Amino acid sequence: MANLRIDRNALPKPWANPLIFVLTGSGCSVEAEIEQEAAIEYQSAWRSGGAFALAPQQTEYFVQSVEDAANRMLSTGDPASSPRLLLRWADLNPSEQGS
Repeated sequence: MANLRIDRNALPKPWANPLIFVLTGSGCSVEAEIEQEAAIEYQSAWRSGGAFALAPQQTEYFVQSVEDAANRMLSTGDPASSPRLLLRWADLNPSEQGS
């Protein structure tokens, strides 16, 4: 299965609730809903000087993390059986998990 990717031209607004990324690839589409703690991180990546403005490096890093986490989770199953994933902060930062 080719990696699922997020359309960089259709990123969700940081204040959207719930925060949902749509990933597509291999003729399928999967929604990844981000839990509140991770959504706050995404929001902070957009914040600049008290107003919302795209902070490209931070946002790109976060979007890549969403893609990586979604692909890790889907590698163990069929995307068609998972129309929506719930990604937690630990899913996006596996190095923070206890060993």
